[in-house]
Amino acid sequence: MNKSLKIAFTLLSIITVNLLFAQSKNIELMRDGSITEVKEWYTKNAKKPFISAEVTDFCEAEKQIHVFVFVCFFGRLDVADALLEQVQAEEKSQAILDMALASAVHTGNEKLMSLLQANGASSGGVCELCYDRNDLLIAAAYNREEYFNANFNDVSAKEVDCMGNTVLHLAAASNGKAILEKSLSANVHEIDVLNKVNSTPFMIALNEGKLETAQYLHSKGASTSLIDADGVNAMSMAIAGGNEELKQWAKEKTGQWNSVELMSADDVQELNINTHSVYFSEDGWSKLMDDFFYNYPFINDIEIDGTSGSNIPYSLDGLSFLTSFKASGAGFKDISALAGLQNLKTIMIYDCKVSMFPLTPSENKSLEKLELMSTEIDQIPDEINNFKALKSLDLNNSKIKKFPESMSGLESLTYLNLTDCGLTEIPDALKTLKNIETLDLSENDIKESAIEKLQEELPNCEIIY
Repeated sequence: MNKSLKIAFTLLSIITVNLLFAQSKNIELMRDGSITEVKEWYTKNAKKPFISAEVTDFCEAEKQIHVFVFVCFFGRLDVADALLEQVQAEEKSQAILDMALASAVHTGNEKLMSLLQANGASSGGVCELCYDRNDLLIAAAYNREEYFNANFNDVSAKEVDCMGNTVLHLAAASNGKAILEKSLSANVHEIDVLNKVNSTPFMIALNEGKLETAQYLHSKGASTSLIDADGVNAMSMAIAGGNEELKQWAKEKTGQWNSVELMSADDVQELNINTHSVYFSEDGWSKLMDDFFYNYPFINDIEIDGTSGSNIPYSLDGLSFLTSFKASGAGFKDISALAGLQNLKTIMIYDCKVSMFPLTPSENKSLEKLELMSTEIDQIPDEINNFKALKSLDLNNSKIKKFPESMSGLESLTYLNLTDCGLTEIPDALKTLKNIETLDLSENDIKESAIEKLQEELPNCEIIY
C-alpha cells in the first residue's frame, strides 16, 4: 500500500466516527422506530436490553450496547425522553446514563445532552460506539469547545481511546485550538505524546491538513523530527494532508536546504527532512525502496546519471514540490509516474530506454520543458495537448513516426527540436504550431523545397535544417 495512503488508513475517521454496523433490525428500530415501537422493545427485553453490534473500527469487533445508548447515539431526543424513567429504574442506571451522555456528545444535540445531565448523567462515561472514547475525547474529536470547557476534569482528560489517541490528538485533528490550549495549560499530556502508531498530535494535525492547530503546536515546541511506526516524519505528513497552504508553511519551517549525492544505498543516511536536491549515480537509484521518497517530501530537484534501476518508485508521486527531473543513461523504461506531478516544470531524459511519453489524463499547467532525447519513443500521443504550459519540446534522435493533430493545442510551444528523427517529409501537425519560434529539423532527409514551403506557412519561425 502507498505509504501516504497507509498513513491515511491508520488515522481513518480520527475525527468522525465511521462505524459499519452489521444489518440489524434492532439497530434500525433504535434509529428509525417510533417512540411506541422502541418502548415496546425495551419492555419486552427488560431483563437484557442490549443489542449486539458488530463494529468495524480499531477496537473490539463485537459489542453489547444498551438500547438507550443506541437511541442517544442516533440523537433521538424524543425517544430518549420517553425511555428515561425505565432507564433510571435499572440497577446500573448511572453507568447507562453516563455512556448515553458520551453518545449524545457525538451527535452534538445540545438539548439531548442537557436532558441527560438534568437527569443525573455525568462526565466520564465511555461510548463504545465511538472508539471507546469518553465524553471529553469525543468533544475534542468534534471540536465541541463549550461542552469540553464546561465538563473538563483532569481524570477524564488524561484517558485515551482504543487507538491511544489523547484529547491532544483529537483536538489537533478537528482544528480545536482552544481545546489544545486548555489541555496543554492543564498539563494533562506532554505535547509530543504518542498514540499506538507513534503519531504525535502535531503529526495528526499535519496529516489531517489542519493548519491552525499545526501552527499552534509548532509554536509550543512540538517536535518536527519524530517518526511514527511506519518511519514517516512529521513534515512528510503535511503532504498527505493535501492542504496547499499548510504544505508551504511546512516547507518554510524545515530550515536550511541541502543537496546530497547518492552513490549507494549506504548514502541514504546523508538525507534528511531539509534535503532539497538529490543526485543519483552508480547504484544510488537502483537500490531505492518503493516508499523511499515519503520521508523527504521537500525535494524539488532530482538528477540521475547512469544507474541501473528500471523503475521509478511510486512514492515519487508524493513529491509535490518537485520541479525538475533529469536522467541520463538510466535503465528505466517507464516514466509515466512523472505525469502526476502537477508542479513539475522540467523533465529531461537522455539516452534511456524510455518508449512512451509521460502522459497525463488531464490538463497539466506546470510542465514547461520536456526533453526526451535518444530514447525509443516512436510517436507523440494525442494527449500531448494536455501540456498547456509546454514551451520547449526536444525529441532529438527519437524515431518519431506519429505527429497527432492535437499538437495544435500546444499554444505555449515556442521551441521544437526534431533533429535526427528520421523524417523524410514535413508532418502536417507542424504547420499548426502558430506560436512556434524555433524549429530544428537538422539531420533529417527532408527536401529543401518542402522546408521552404513550411517557412511560408510559419513566417515568424526560425527553421534550422
